[in-house]
Amino acid sequence: MVLLEYKDKDTFLHRLSPITKFIWLTLTGIVLSIYMHPLPLLPLFILTLALLYAVGVPWRGWLNQLIIVILIGSLSFFFIGLWVNRPDMFVKTPYELANQTFIELAPQDFVLGRIAVTYGGLLYTAGQSLRSTTLLLTISLFVFTTSPTEIISLLQQLRVPHKLMFVIMVAYRFFPEVFRKLSTVISAQKLRGWEVKVSNPLSIPRQYFPLAVPLLSEAIRLSDRVTISAESRGFGSGVFTIRRRLQLSSSDYIFIGIWIVITSVYIGLFLLYGLGLL
Repeated sequence: MVLLEYKDKDTFLHRLSPITKFIWLTLTGIVLSIYMHPLPLLPLFILTLALLYAVGVPWRGWLNQLIIVILIGSLSFFFIGLWVNRPDMFVKTPYELANQTFIELAPQDFVLGRIAVTYGGLLYTAGQSLRSTTLLLTISLFVFTTSPTEIISLLQQLRVPHKLMFVIMVAYRFFPEVFRKLSTVISAQKLRGWEVKVSNPLSIPRQYFPLAVPLLSEAIRLSDRVTISAESRGFGSGVFTIRRRLQLSSSDYIFIGIWIVITSVYIGLFLLYGLGLL
């Protein structure tokens, strides 16, 4: 089992309409797009974990892939956070605290500006990592509980152009294959003695090059196969018709109402008190 792959199960989230889950995904994305501070995002992250537990996700199959994706993302945000040290970057956090320096890598007059590991930079890293992780888990939960047929019906009902629909569904099937290839590449490189050494955090991105090159090659091969398959089947020559209309039940309305309340609280706290700003 890999991330971003549907699993046929009988849970309350599987039984909800894809329209409901799309609204929930959109509302969660709105909150994640405006919040930067990690602390207000913790309740949303915990609630997402509770939903994942409720639908019985295969943690044993997910964990290794999830850790690698989170680690790569966190390292990227940490690298960007080395430059997050200007006063105009902080609104709620006192600059004296945000500018607390742990490691100075380059002075202010350096050609790229001041580079340092600061409290503010680490706060930025934690917030961005929590945002991206919550979004990844939310998308994974949506895909895990929504079949490809339901997604096609949802896209048709939203009047998405069929060519764009094709792109979305290809991506829907493409990412599970990429994660499978990633697992294969990791296993192969470990057999060759590859491992990540954390003694020097700045060298960690370079240590992932043995994964990036073969994974990129596999992704290019997969995209070529998809292109050839679509052309050989005459994609675009027919007319798309809506197979079935999606309906909402009372459970759908209750679930949507709960997430509207949660989203409204988050937006209200952000607008009134600036909660979520660094």
